[in-house]
Parts: sequence; structure tokens; C-alpha cells
Amino acid sequence: MNVLHAPRPALEGAALSGTGHAVTLTGITHRYGGFVAVRDVSLEVAGGSLVAFLGPSGCGKSTLLRAIAGFIRPQAGSIAIGGEVVDDVRPNRRGVGIVFQNYALFPHLSVAENVAYGPQAQGVPRAQVRALVEENLRLVQMADYAKRLPRELSGGQQQRVALARVLAARPRILLLDEPFGALDKNLRFDMQIEIKRLQRELNLTTILVTHDQEEAMSMAERIVVLNQGRIEQVGAPSDVYDRPATLFAGTFIGSTNLLPARIAAISGATTRVRLAAGGEVDAVAPAPLGIGGRVLLSVRPERMRLVDGPGRGRVAARLDVSMPLGATVVHEVILADGLRAKVSEPRTHDGPAHRPGDPVHVELRLESGAAIFPDGLVEDPEQENQA
Repeated sequence: MNVLHAPRPALEGAALSGTGHAVTLTGITHRYGGFVAVRDVSLEVAGGSLVAFLGPSGCGKSTLLRAIAGFIRPQAGSIAIGGEVVDDVRPNRRGVGIVFQNYALFPHLSVAENVAYGPQAQGVPRAQVRALVEENLRLVQMADYAKRLPRELSGGQQQRVALARVLAARPRILLLDEPFGALDKNLRFDMQIEIKRLQRELNLTTILVTHDQEEAMSMAERIVVLNQGRIEQVGAPSDVYDRPATLFAGTFIGSTNLLPARIAAISGATTRVRLAAGGEVDAVAPAPLGIGGRVLLSVRPERMRLVDGPGRGRVAARLDVSMPLGATVVHEVILADGLRAKVSEPRTHDGPAHRPGDPVHVELRLESGAAIFPDGLVEDPEQENQA
């Protein structure tokens, strides 16, 4: 039996309530000296959901996490957990549990003693502490390791213990601060699955901080893309990937090709663009500028394919490199304007149809949507001449 789905014992006060407490951030701003780490961030995290704060180093995601935990007090704004404003509530009174990248286990305490630490500090009776330890070690499949010290465990086992220790304290909110960074790829994936199962089973509101886009895409129900202390986009992983709201969101998440173009025509929701590399394509996307405006057409590699001949929606190119990656092959092509683009296709067993150096055409398949952004160049020719 998979212990993650085994029925939990009816322990008074031992199990998580599973009520799914919401987290509300309103106008959060925080500075470190003259540096603004978070700038006027407002966000609602639904109760029982798993949300990822995603962005590069210095984007403000860890500052937001520490503010929710109560480790820092923002200079402006307010934080509520389960409808209760917690701005003046100490960290140990907020009902927030946090798992760090380094796990932060007590090295001199056994696994069982580490897990018991939180409930004991809360004054939970000894019999209930023992029941909490047993229950949560079963949940993370570490019941057989109760007497071991942290140094006798692998990285993945230490992470399971760190998670059990947090859950034993019966938090209202679970915060995960880059929790998988120290694990190898296969173990990281296993732990991602484990945490997601536990989160759903316990209906525990969870916020994951990560710079790993694949991690956020695979685990979260919603992704909050952060950049320079501001929210760039909030949405389901598929929405953020397929319909990025900003150029930053489109380029930070996944791989994309940015193709210079000009707007040739606009008809309802369809924008026709004339590519600098030659040819025109119709994109189901709103035009950010009027006719003639310079734009960047963002096209994911899997929305492009190599074809033999010219045609509508196709661009001439030369195949430079092909790299097989398991079930897919990634080609790098050189377009007519000298720009390089990546094309991702399913790998076939018939051998390559095209070889490096071959002239090819690239077909853009944009019927399910595309992203179009202003390219940031000066639009006025007189200004260009003066620049």
C-alpha cells in the first residue's frame, strides 16, 4: 500500500485540519537600504492551492516568502492568512511552516526528535507528540528511520524528515524555499511528486519559491512570475507558457524564438506580421502597435517544423545543427536575415530527413495562438536619424 494514501488515524489535534487557508498580500513593498526588493505587490493565494513564485535571483520572491513567514516586516502593505491580518503576529504564532533548501535539521537529534521538536515547543501533550511523530513519518515514508541521525541519511531522506517536521507542527500554510536545489534530477522529480501528493491529500495551502521554470510548471496550479520586485504575470502554467503577458514572462519560461517583424494587417483577433526573414504569417494574437509597427513575434520551438518547400507561413533557412534529445530532436536553423532559431520536432525512426547544411523552410504553426510584443526600437524615422 502506498502510505501517502493510507487512511490517517483519528488523533485528536494530531492531523492537519485541511481547511485550506488563503493568503492575501496587499500592496507589499520592502527595501534593503536603497534597493527596492518588492514593489507594491498584491496577490491572493487561494486556500488549499499550490502556487509557485518564479523568477531570477533578486526578483523579490524570497523576500515575499520571508514576509509571509514573518521573518521580515515590509515597509508598506499588509498580509492576511485565513482572513486574519498577521502584520503584528510573531513568526511562531502565524501557523506557517517552512522547508529550506538546506533542510536545517538539528544534527544532534534523531529523526523522531527532529519531528517532535515543533509539537513539543507548542506544548502538545507527550502522547499526542508521539502520535504526531509516527503519523508524519509514515506520511513521508520514513517510519523505519526514526532513530537515525541526520548525517546517516541521504539528501532525499533528509528532505523527507524536514517536511515531516514541518507537517507535525500542523501549519496553516506551507512555504517551500528552493527545497529541491540540493537533489539530483531523478530524486528531485520523485520529491516533487511526493510533495504535490501530500499537499493535495492534506488540502494544505502551499507556496513554492523557485527559479526553476520546469519545477514551477510541473508542480504549481498557478505561477506568479516576478521580475525586479514586480509581478509580471499570474496564471495557470499553460496560460503563462502559451499566452505570456510580457516579453519577460515569454522569454523566462521555456524556450522561445524572437523573430523581428512588422505589423502588416489587423483583422479582429488575427494579426498578420511580415517577418524580417521574409514571408508573412497570421498570428492569433492582439497587435501591440498599429500597421507598420516593429514587433517581436515570440514562437515556441515546438510550434515550428522543417518542411521542404516554400509556402504561406514558411520562411527560408539553412539547417545548421540537429541535436537528438530523447523523444525529440532540436534543430538550430539560420534564417534569411542571419537570425538563428530553434525548431523542436518529434524524433522519427526513419533517420533524419534533413542534414546540417541543407537548405530548408521553416513552417510557423500559430493557429493556436502566439505572442507579439513591441520590439523597443524607435518608431519615428526622424528620431532614428537623430539617434
